[in-house]
This record gives sequence, structure tokens and C-alpha cells, in this order.
Amino acid sequence: MNYREYNQAQTDIFGLDINAKIPEHHLVRFVNDLIEKMDLSKLYAQYSYEGSPAYNPKMMLKIIVYAYINGIYTCRKIAKAVRENINFMWLAGNNEPDFRTLNTFAWTRCKDILVDVFKTIVLEAAERGYLELNSCFIDGTTFRANANQNSYIWKKSTLRYQQQVKDRVDILFGKINKFNEEEQLLYGDQDLRELGTQLETVGALNVKEASTEEIAKTLDQTSTELKTVVEQLRKVRPANDSTVKKITSLITEIKRACQQDVKKLQKYEQQLKIIGETRNSASKTDNDATFIHLKDGTLAPGYVVSIATSNQFVTAVHMYNVPHEALEYTNLMDVYYENLGTYPQKVVGDAAYGIPVNLDYTHNKNITSYLKLQDYKRDYWDSLLPGFVYEESKEQWICPNGKILSLYREEEFSAYGPPRILKHYICKDCKDCPFARKCIPYKNKSVKRITYDPYGSSLKKETANNILSEEGQKLRKRRCIEPESVFSFIKWNNKFNRFTVRSLSKCREQLILMLIGHNIKKIYNATMATMTGT
Repeated sequence: MNYREYNQAQTDIFGLDINAKIPEHHLVRFVNDLIEKMDLSKLYAQYSYEGSPAYNPKMMLKIIVYAYINGIYTCRKIAKAVRENINFMWLAGNNEPDFRTLNTFAWTRCKDILVDVFKTIVLEAAERGYLELNSCFIDGTTFRANANQNSYIWKKSTLRYQQQVKDRVDILFGKINKFNEEEQLLYGDQDLRELGTQLETVGALNVKEASTEEIAKTLDQTSTELKTVVEQLRKVRPANDSTVKKITSLITEIKRACQQDVKKLQKYEQQLKIIGETRNSASKTDNDATFIHLKDGTLAPGYVVSIATSNQFVTAVHMYNVPHEALEYTNLMDVYYENLGTYPQKVVGDAAYGIPVNLDYTHNKNITSYLKLQDYKRDYWDSLLPGFVYEESKEQWICPNGKILSLYREEEFSAYGPPRILKHYICKDCKDCPFARKCIPYKNKSVKRITYDPYGSSLKKETANNILSEEGQKLRKRRCIEPESVFSFIKWNNKFNRFTVRSLSKCREQLILMLIGHNIKKIYNATMATMTGT
């Protein structure tokens, strides 16, 4: 493939040497050198030998990455910077790609290689010794989608509207069947035989379970058959005959249903398809965006992002449009493994991730869990007080005072993992117990209760002990300044809290570009600190 000339040494413009104006250890030179060393064969393979020469892909990638490092996210502004900013001019080697070319490159050419670039940067940080690969800190946040806040589709409302229209169509079919039966009782098979034999499909159709296509087909077929019946009746009946008028009225109602109700059903069917099985809402502007409560408390279309960090370097990122952060933990860990080829030795996260299914996954991957338990301050946590003993054979707990907590209720629980049984225990004789004040810390309770989850109970206890250990307390203190600092850098320093593109795939690419820029800047700052000794 022949590309347009790209020579950064030819930067003399009107007697001004651009190269000489850029300091030796400037960030733009660091970005340039870093991308120059990358293997971008997958990117080059996307270009054809046919047509006019294209801009050098490596040059285009440098421009896009450097723009995101500097908080420039739209292709029009990037094209403007290439024309006016000395650093971008040097990167581009005096080429001036327009915003359409940059847009096509960013969201078409780059979509398959950005993950590889992100991995390369993470491995670069690891090789330089900036990562602590033995520990991993995870957290999640929300970003607003590039969508109108009022362009919502709610699943419950759509299902309700769909049912209302189907009920209306069902009533119409009921009228037709009723009229059909009345005419049969009155005339038998002597006169209106067509009406009794040709409309059997109406009675056989289950409107509530039928698809829109089946309803439309039945309405159309019924209308055609009724028109045939009217034509035959007019040959033997007067023009003002009551039966003819009734059938004509039914034909008019069917026509209205075809023009209005069928179109509404098609719209609702399409909306339910957009929402899918796992979501409860969607945006009309960006169909992949889900209405979620953002960090500022507003309800708006957005996406959820989970990241894993080490020394404030982002080592893995997972983005999704379902507001179930806890259930996406396993996917985040799988991404971590793909990026670094190994799982972390320790994982630290808040209570959003401390559910049994995640503890089980962490244990199976030989990862030491420091995931805060969801019931960290509730009854199960109290049951870990020294002296509580569980007797599985007798289905009871024994407290430090020798009192028995007997099983009084079992509850089926299916959220956050496989279906399981929760067992509730209660002690009915806590009066005058010397441990009551410590054992029952809630003012509105007079007896001790324990909610016991046999699934992963041992893992919960192990995790709780890890959290209480000296190392666990140190790691949990670090968690507050690890991923939170990354989110702060992106949202406040770089002013990026809303995507500028639409669809889950493009928003994921934009987020990865942002995190590539974040990691490069972290490597640059660490390198400069080593060079200057600060």
C-alpha cells in the first residue's frame, strides 16, 4: 500500500523549524516514540492497494491518542488542532487530514486495534516496573450517553401499552365471532353459509400470544372475507339491510385496526426488541444506552464502566449497559487475564462486588479476596463474633452464652448468582443476656437473628477475615485512592463525563482511547520523575 508522504524531519514552515521549537522531553515526543515502537500490522492490513494514497495509519493514531491526552474528543476540534497547534503539526508531519478522515479512522479503522494498543501500553508500564501485579483494585462508575434525557423507552410501559392494544384487537375479534355465532343461530347454513365457514381463523387466533405479523395477517384476511360476504348479501338483500350494515361497520373497525393498532404493535415490538431481555429501559437517541442513576443523582441515559487499577494505572476495563455491576465482575477479571496473561494475586473491591457468586469465582481462580461483603455490617457479620458455633446436623446456632438460635424460616433467593436457600435463625431468650448489647447492636431489635447463606458461607468467612487482617486494612485504604483517582482524572481533569459518540461499541472505543491516554500520561510522568529525581 502506498501512503502519502510522512516525514517529520521536514517541518520547516516559513523559515520556522517546528522540530526545534518542541522541547526534547516533551509529552508529544514521548507519545510519538511509544507508538513508533508498536506493532500495528493489524491496522495496516485494513488498507487496500487500490485507490489514491491514504494518510499513514501510524501518524493518524498518534494524532488521535495525543488529542485524547489533551482533552480533545471531537474530530472537528482535532482537525483544527492539526492546522493550528505546533505539537499536532509536528506529529502530522505537515499533513492536514480533515475531520471526516479522522472520524473514519477513529471509529472504523481503529475499532479492531484499540484493545491491542491498550494491552501494549499496560505491558509497557509493567516492563518499566510501574505496576504492582500482585494486587488489583476494582471499582465502577457511570458515564452519560450522547442521548436526549427525555427520549426514553420503558419496558413496563411498553408492555402495558402493547397489552392495551391487543385487548382492543381482541374485543374486535370478539365482536366478529359474536356476530358470526348470532347469524349461524338465526340462519343456520341456509343463507349466510360463507359467514360461518370462512371466519374460523378469527376464533382460532390467540391474540395475547400472537405476533404482530399474525394479527395483521388475520385482520387482512378477515376484512377480505367480510367484503366478499357483503357483496353476496347485497345481491339478495336490500341496501339498508341491518346485517349488511353490521358487517360494513365491522369492516370499518378492522380498517382502523390495520391503520392504527397494527402500526402501534409494530412500534412496541420494535421497542421491546431494542430493550432486550436483560434491560428495563433504553434511549430512542442511542438504543444501546440504558436509563440509570448517574453519580450526580440524575436519571439519564448512560453506560456503566468497571475498571481494575494498579498504582493508578488502568489494567483492565469492562463497559456494559446493564446496571448490575456485581454480575460483571467475572467479565472484568477475564479482561484482566487477557491483558496481562495472569490473574491478580489479590483483588480489592467495595460491597458492590462482595456477593457469593463472585467469591466463588475468585476462589476458583486462586485469587485472595478482599471484596467487601454486602452484609458487612448486618446480621451475618454479627454471627462472626467469637463464640458463635453452627451445628449443621441440628440446624441451629449456639451463642457464646449457650443460648440456641433455632431455624424459623427458609427463603428462596435467586438474585446475584444461582438460586439458593437462605436460612433465618432466631434466639427467643435474649433477655438479661450479658452479651446482648454487643450481640444485638440495633436499637429496634430485642432478639438475636442470623441470616445464613450456606452457598459460599465459608468463603464469606474467609473474606471477612482477610478484610479484618492488617494487610486487608491497608489494601482497603488504598482502594479509595486507586480507581477513584482515575475517575477523578477523567471526569474532572479531562472534563470527560459524557460520550460524544453513540452505540455501545463506539462508546467503548472512546473510553479505551481515553484510558490509553491516561496510562501513557502516567508512564510519562513516572519516567520524568525518575529522570529528574523528583
